[in-house]
Amino acid sequence: MLKYESKIRGLLVVSDLLATFISIILTYWFRVSVLKSTPFVAPFLHDITTYLWTIPFVCVLWVCIFSAKGLYRPRRGISSMGEFREIVRAITFGVMIIMAASFLRKFEYSRLIVLSFWGCNIVILGSLRAIIRHLQRRWMLRGYGKSGVIVVGTGETAGLIIDRMRKGKDLGYNIIGVVDDNESLKRNGAVLGFPFLGCLGNLPELIKQHDAQEVFFAKPGMNHEQILDTIASCEETGASFRVVSDLFEIVTGKTEIDNVADTPIIDLTGPKIGLLRRASKDIMDFTLAALLFLITLPLWALISLAIKLDTKGPVLFRQSRVGEKGRTFTIYKFRTMFYGVDPFEHSPTQKEDTRITRVGRLLRRASLDELPQFWNVLRGDMSLVGPRPERAHVVRQFGTAVPKYLDRHRVKTGLTGWAQVNGLRGDTSIDERVKYDLYYIENWSLAFDIRIILRTLKAVITFREQE
Repeated sequence: MLKYESKIRGLLVVSDLLATFISIILTYWFRVSVLKSTPFVAPFLHDITTYLWTIPFVCVLWVCIFSAKGLYRPRRGISSMGEFREIVRAITFGVMIIMAASFLRKFEYSRLIVLSFWGCNIVILGSLRAIIRHLQRRWMLRGYGKSGVIVVGTGETAGLIIDRMRKGKDLGYNIIGVVDDNESLKRNGAVLGFPFLGCLGNLPELIKQHDAQEVFFAKPGMNHEQILDTIASCEETGASFRVVSDLFEIVTGKTEIDNVADTPIIDLTGPKIGLLRRASKDIMDFTLAALLFLITLPLWALISLAIKLDTKGPVLFRQSRVGEKGRTFTIYKFRTMFYGVDPFEHSPTQKEDTRITRVGRLLRRASLDELPQFWNVLRGDMSLVGPRPERAHVVRQFGTAVPKYLDRHRVKTGLTGWAQVNGLRGDTSIDERVKYDLYYIENWSLAFDIRIILRTLKAVITFREQE
C-alpha cells in the first residue's frame, strides 16, 4: 500500500514538473513567434536565456506550494473538479510569488508571458493530473493499492460509512471487518455484512493480524479521551486513523463559525444560496436550457409522433409539483403511462410496472421523458440542477416525518440533482436523498452544477434509467 502511494506521489511530482517545464517553453514560443508581428503587442526584447534560468526556481517553487497545499497527499474520493480548483489556487499563488520576487529584484519581465504561463500551466498540469487520476481509479477497480480497513462501531454511522465504501469501489477500500465492545455481536459472526473481528481492547492485535492500513472510528458513543487512548495503544501498528462524524445535520454541508462575546458559535441555519450566486445560477440555467431546448426540438417531434402511434391520449403529461418556498407549479413530461391512469397514484419506480407503455419504457430508460422540463426551466419554475420536485401530499407526509426535508425547498427544484447522479432515484431511501440534497445546497457552486450536468449526460448516453 505504502509503495503504491509513493509511486502515485512520485508520478504526480514528475507530471507537475513536466507540465511546468512545457508551459514555460510553450509560452515563450507563443510570445516570440505567434505574437511577434501583432501590432497591438510591444516588441519583445528578452532572449530565451533570460527565462531558462527561471525553470529550476519555478519547478522547485511549484513542488513546495503543491506539497504545502496537500496536493501530493494520498486522498481517496476527491472529485476531479475539487482537485482542479485547488490546482488553480496553487498556480495562482505561485504566479503571485514570482511577480513579487521579480518586483523586489527589479527584474523586467513580460506580463503577457506570465499571464500566458498561468493559463497554459493550469490547462496542461490539470490535464495530466486528470489522466493520472483516471488511471488511478482504473487501477483501484482492478485491486491495485487497496487499503485494508477496520471499522469501529456497528450503528447507523458505521453503516453509512460502510455503505459509502462499498458503493465507491474506485476509492480502493477493502473492508476487513468491524470492531465493537458489544459482546452479544460475537454470536452473530457478521455485522453489517462484514465479519465481526472482536472487541475494541484487542484492536492493536487485530490490526497486526489482518494487516489493516486504516481504522475508521464510526461509533458516536465513544468520547474523545477513549478515541485518543485507543489510537495511542495502536501507535506501533503504523495504521492511519480517521473519525467519522455522526452529526448528519451538520456534515451535509458547510457550517459557519460566529462569535458571541468571544465565544465561538456554530451557525446551523438552514441551507441558502446568496443573491449574487443565485443570479449566476439563474443565468447559467436560462442559457443552457435555451440552448438544449433548441438542440433537442427536432427530437420532440419524433417522440410526439411515437407516443401518438403507440397509444391514445395526449403527448404531454402535466402534474402539480411543489417548488421553491412551497410554491406549486405545473411540471411537464412526455407521457410514459397509459392514458387514464390516476395522476395522483404513486409514480412508477419499478421497470416492470404495467402502467408504462412500450414507448414510455424506452423514454424513461433514456430519460427523454424529462425533455419538456427545459420549458419549466425557461419559465423560471425549475433549475437545471437541484432537488427533484415532489407532489404536495408527498411534501406534507415527509415534511413532518423526515428532519430538514422542507429545507430542500429553500432553492429551486431541479431537472437533475446530486442525489439522482449518485443512484438515489425512484424507490430509494428518502432520508438519504435529503442528505444528498442538503449537501448540494450548502456546497453549491457553478462548477458543482456543471459536474452534475456532465454526470447526468453520461447516465443518459449509457441509458442508465432515471427516476
